[in-house]
Amino acid sequence: MLTFVVLLNRMLNKFKIFFLLIVLKLNILAQAPDRFIQFYNPSPNYNAESYGVVETSYGYMLSGISVDTVNSPSSYWAYTVVGVDFLGNQLFQKRYGSENMSFGAGWYSFDWLQKKGNIYYTTDDVLDYSTNMWTNMLIVLNEMGDTLWTKKYLGDFSDTVISSHSICKSVDNGFILTGETYNNSSSIDKIFIMKTDSLGNKEWIKKYNYSTYEGAARCIQDQSTKRIIIIGGRDVSPTISYIYITDSLGNMLHQKYFSGTFGGGLTNLKIMNDGNYVASGYEYTGNSISTWKLMRGLIIKFDINGNLIWKKTLGKESIVNELSGLEIMNGDTIIATGQYDSLYTQGLGLNSMFQVYKINSNGDSISRRYIDIHKDNSNQDNFKGLALTNDGGIAMTGFFSMISAPTPFVLVKLDKWGCDTVDCQIVSVNELNKNNFEFQVYPNPTNDILNITSTSNANWEYYEIIDFSGKVIATEKISSTNFSINIQQLSQGIYALRLFGINKKISVKRFSIVY
Repeated sequence: MLTFVVLLNRMLNKFKIFFLLIVLKLNILAQAPDRFIQFYNPSPNYNAESYGVVETSYGYMLSGISVDTVNSPSSYWAYTVVGVDFLGNQLFQKRYGSENMSFGAGWYSFDWLQKKGNIYYTTDDVLDYSTNMWTNMLIVLNEMGDTLWTKKYLGDFSDTVISSHSICKSVDNGFILTGETYNNSSSIDKIFIMKTDSLGNKEWIKKYNYSTYEGAARCIQDQSTKRIIIIGGRDVSPTISYIYITDSLGNMLHQKYFSGTFGGGLTNLKIMNDGNYVASGYEYTGNSISTWKLMRGLIIKFDINGNLIWKKTLGKESIVNELSGLEIMNGDTIIATGQYDSLYTQGLGLNSMFQVYKINSNGDSISRRYIDIHKDNSNQDNFKGLALTNDGGIAMTGFFSMISAPTPFVLVKLDKWGCDTVDCQIVSVNELNKNNFEFQVYPNPTNDILNITSTSNANWEYYEIIDFSGKVIATEKISSTNFSINIQQLSQGIYALRLFGINKKISVKRFSIVY
């Protein structure tokens, strides 16, 4: 009789676990607008690369370039926008360009689509096939991707080419463009800052020549001091990450350099709520594989005079590990995104994927996610654009350089936990894959006592229990590496146990409570 009762209870427990899995799948469907990965082919036979994304009243607008690989005789690249709703369903597509006007690739343009109020704007280089001359263009769109107006900017007698990499709004509602300018017959590239009025009419331009090659990556104008901050990299040996700060007319005030011994570059810039600034990019480690120099992600924080507050390098060294996306959430939490190659250093081919860091105002990593869109070897998921969304999540976009044509735009929507799937919500901690096996929990599932046994020499300091919504519902100090927790007061469901150790070491395990 006792055996029958035990078997019956086990069957009931298995049924309850099965029921919980059903609930999880229903949640995935119910919360679909929070997280998804969608692809958009602008038209049959087109190769497309998406570089920017913003949230709109109807959903999201993506921008990039596309080329008809079959029907276009000269294969011109067109500036392309795609509008989608909050579920990721495509609403419209628009392309700008012609057989005589080809837009440049956005690999080195860092502000491909920005938004302020009801204005959406970008900058890019355009090749005029009739004159075989490159010009620079400022494009202003409405929410439906229609051009409100455009402006072209030509070089001058000494520097025939002007190529902007970044655009930001000025304090008087005009525009500030930064990038590089050069003469086709010279190997000297100069940084420039150009100021326009609200309709794109040029007011002034300043050039700075500090090395044989320099390019500005991002700009911001400070609201109170009206100073202009630009960041980028100088192509010397080694490459130097720089911050240049000018007055409101472009006169240089401060020049600061933050690369390590082996060089690096800064590619994004944001102002924090405390009035200081953060910049992100990459830093070389000094190691290499074949001709590839290995790098790590880089984050720095500095004040209005360019004085360094802190500097952090993140992640493992790899042929690709950079943080080119940057946003600031409420409370000065930093969202840093980019791409990371996980296989080449192991001799297993290529597999570049999106990476997402959440970092506190002191530069400490709170969480890290990898979004591997194309998991096959020799595929590269190239990250380009990032936007915070009103539901507390983020939207990202990029392109795929190693898949067969036609290549699509991509929109990756993550929820407020940085997740693309519902089952990752309660484990948003740093280095999850690395630390996940440093302790065991049993029995699992349980309904009274949860036992914890460490499988490493970790010196745990305290634990947290996190419910399915991501809320911390219990926390307590730990006095032993092996201990037990009474969970009888908790409701049935799925939870995460998060252990914190010395040196900010974190490890997580999920467990279920079934009654």
